Amino acid sequence: MNWILASLLGLVLAVCSACGPEDALLGGGRVTAAGANELLPEQVETVSELDLLAMVAPDNPRVLQYRATGVAPEADTAAVSLELHRALATFNGDSNRVAMIQDRLVFASDQKCNLFLKYLSRIQSYNKTTFKWLSILSGGAGALIASADLSRIFSGAAGMSAGLGAAIEDNFFSNIATSVIGPAIVRARLEYYNVILDKRKAPNGAYSLGEAITDAVRYHGLCTLDTGIAEAARAVQTTAQVRGGLTTRQAQSAAEAPASLAATVRK
Repeated sequence: MNWILASLLGLVLAVCSACGPEDALLGGGRVTAAGANELLPEQVETVSELDLLAMVAPDNPRVLQYRATGVAPEADTAAVSLELHRALATFNGDSNRVAMIQDRLVFASDQKCNLFLKYLSRIQSYNKTTFKWLSILSGGAGALIASADLSRIFSGAAGMSAGLGAAIEDNFFSNIATSVIGPAIVRARLEYYNVILDKRKAPNGAYSLGEAITDAVRYHGLCTLDTGIAEAARAVQTTAQVRGGLTTRQAQSAAEAPASLAATVRK
């Protein structure tokens, strides 16, 4: 009987893992239980070196060849990297071009992060639903079956299912719902994007293209589970300070808590 339960559990998890973040049995490829699918195709979520070279140096011979033939020079990736390095080093565009290139990277990051947030929501839903169903079915079967041995097996399976679901929720999500983690990620990214907008106000040429690309990469790096957990913890600590009137030392400790949380949550 144990192998039957294990097989059913494996089958359910295999089906769930095989579903992509925008795949669902219902919805016609347009929506899932977590929300509407992304507006634009997934190709816009990736910016290759050749794409970046085309934005930085649109008159580069390799870019012109790609536009004429429609075939990317896959075999010359090292050469493309070298051309991009040279283009970045000699870039002399104005602040508007810098903003345009950065906006393209931010746009790609936003669509990919939206997909990640919906994926998190679906994963948490799958985890809760799968293990709760297994726990309920096993517990019910254990109560209905007359055989003492089979009853113990099903009862044990019910406890194991509940424990596994709780362990995944604790270790993966740190017992924080995606309804809290998602907005926390969005809030952290918005704060950093506002920093980017402030940098764009610098005199023409002060905000270099290299710094703009670096900021876009850092902005994208905030779309992580750790960011959401840390930002959610920081919001809780801030609320506690406002409501409780913490001392200066307590407020300092509260401000340091999110940084340590992200480093310890996986332990």
